[in-house]
This record gives sequence, structure tokens and C-alpha cells, in this order.
Amino acid sequence: MHRTDPAPSCIEPTLPPDGDHRFARRCDVISLLGVRTASVGGAARVASAVSIHDEMMDRAPMLVKKLYQPIERIWEGGSGVIALPIWAVTDEGKFTTQLSPSYIENAQYVDGVRKLQEDEVEAIDLVEEIGLELGHEFIQQPGQLTFLNNHVVYHGRTAWKFDEARPGAGSRDDIDHGRLLLRAWLSPFNSRSLPDTPEFREMWGSVQPGVPRGGLEPALKAGIKEKPPELVKAYASGKADYYGIYKRKFAGEDVNL
Repeated sequence: MHRTDPAPSCIEPTLPPDGDHRFARRCDVISLLGVRTASVGGAARVASAVSIHDEMMDRAPMLVKKLYQPIERIWEGGSGVIALPIWAVTDEGKFTTQLSPSYIENAQYVDGVRKLQEDEVEAIDLVEEIGLELGHEFIQQPGQLTFLNNHVVYHGRTAWKFDEARPGAGSRDDIDHGRLLLRAWLSPFNSRSLPDTPEFREMWGSVQPGVPRGGLEPALKAGIKEKPPELVKAYASGKADYYGIYKRKFAGEDVNL
């Protein structure tokens, strides 16, 4: 549940582990260091993916099954599209999640990609709804360092104010004074194994535990793929509406701060 807008002005709320940037945060552990806060917005949100899963089992068990099936999403390597389940369990019985809603949405505009069923869209929306109910929201203060296990924790943040004033103008929320968060991607020695499938091996580089994996290297090995031209055209023409396939709207999404 981690919605990000395509401009640097803000990030919309929600929480998925591999993020929505051009190069997704595909790592075992992500560390986040607060450097500066925004004058308005930018609250961090975290939620347990396992708790969301279990709550959905109570509310909508038929939708849970949908998230264990492969769903295509954009990725930056190989053919440019790859199909992974949102939820999976390793051979050792460990849970792992691979969710980036905008990557899934963007794949819908690529030629040859299977169109999502309504209940699949509903399931993804419900993940976010439950996550915002069960999760925790806070402002990450300067000097505050957070470590998150990307296999079991979703993270995101609310929109924040960003002022694209000219350099030197001195705005509180310009690029030199506004919100700044530093990230580092980590592969700890005690990471879990991942499902041993061709897709996981391609996207992560290795499914073995305790080894360096994830990040950009697997995409470099597979060959960096440019954004599909039909996706670029869809946004340029107005056919694609960012997060348009998802039905729910949540507090903190306002980008016009």
C-alpha cells in the first residue's frame, strides 16, 4: 500500500514493500533516515502484511485466494513485465509479499497483459483499507532511523507540501529545505529464502537466504527495459489516470497542499 505520484511534489498514502518508483525498492530490509520534515504532510505509515492477510481471511476469504495467484506488474528488466503473486509462502513456511499497486496498474496498459478481474482490484484495494485501519502513522523526525522487513511490513506516507520555487528563493518546502528522507537497501545475513520460481529468481537475482540480492542488479543482468511505448502514450493521451483503476480514496492523498 504505497502510492507515489510521478512528480517529486508528494507521495500519496499506502503501504507496499517494493514501492512505486522507476526502480522499485526490492530489498529484504529497507532503512529510512529522516533528515528534514515538510511543513505540512509527509507522515509515515507502516502496517503488518501478515496482520492484513489474517484480517482479510476473516472479512473476505475468497479475495485472499486471488492474491496468491500471479499478477503481472511493470518491472525495469527483462521483457518489462513480470507476473508474481502478491502473497506467497516459502518452502519453509515463511510469508512474503510483493505488492506495488501502481506497477500493477501500469501493466494494464501494456499490450498482451491480462486484464485484472474486478475482484482482484477489490482485493488490492482491501489490502490498503485494512492496512490503514491496523497500521501506525507518524512523522519521521530528523535523525530518526527506521528498519523495516520488506517481506512482512508495508510502508508508505501521506502527501506532503513541496514548493518548486526557484533555487535560492528560500521557501520552507523547496528542494533545499523541504522534506528529505534517505533510504538504504539491505540484505542481512539472516534473510529468509524466497519461493523458488523463475520469476522470483529473475526479479531478485537469488532466492537463497542470507545472500546479497534484490536492488537494481537483477534488472541490469536481465537488461534494462524502457517504459513500454503504449504505457507512455496512455498517460500522454489521458487514457491512463494515475491510480484510476482503484476504487477507494483515503485520507492523506491530497497533493494540492
